[in-house]
Order: sequence, then C-alpha cells, then structure tokens
Amino acid sequence: MTGILATMASTKRDQRNTSPAAPLTPFIVLLMREQEGSGMSDARFAQDVLGVSPALWCLAKKGRRQPGARLIAGALRAYPELTTLIGAALAAPSRPLRRSQALAAAS
Repeated sequence: MTGILATMASTKRDQRNTSPAAPLTPFIVLLMREQEGSGMSDARFAQDVLGVSPALWCLAKKGRRQPGARLIAGALRAYPELTTLIGAALAAPSRPLRRSQALAAAS
C-alpha cells in the first residue's frame, strides 16, 4: 500500500511541476519592462526593488503565481509615478498576454 501511495504522490507532484503556465497579467508585463530597462537580474530586482523573494518574482514572471499584496505593494513603493498605470494594469480585463506575447511587447 505504501508503494502505491508514494507513486500517487510522486505523480501529483510531477503534474504540479509541469503544469502549463498561466497567461501573464498586464501588471507583470509592466514590471518586466521596468526590470528590463533597469538591467537588473531577477534576484536583485525582486529583493532590492520590489522587496519580495526572488522565487516569488520568478513564479509571477512564469505565470505560475498571480500577483499578491506584497508584490503589488512593492511595485507601488518602487514606482509611485506608475500608480495610475499599475492600477489600470491590475484592473485590466482578464485577457492577459501569453508569455511569448509579453516578451515581444517588453522588447
């Protein structure tokens, strides 16, 4: 019985790790543009600019995590001049860009 349960748990874990990424939100695309303009690495941008963990920022960029309160607060703190754009990006209809579209738009 233990072997079957271990196999089932392993399969679930593999499915979670290989699930397709969700589309990127306009908010994340906006932050990706700011990061690209700054020339910072993911880790430095996450910690020094947004005040979040590099893991959280990478998950958001990959579409595996939706922006939460800490990420939004960090963006507003770092870019107060973008408050209106950030608000609009967060309120945008849920027709977010796919990662390839977001990367093309960010360049």
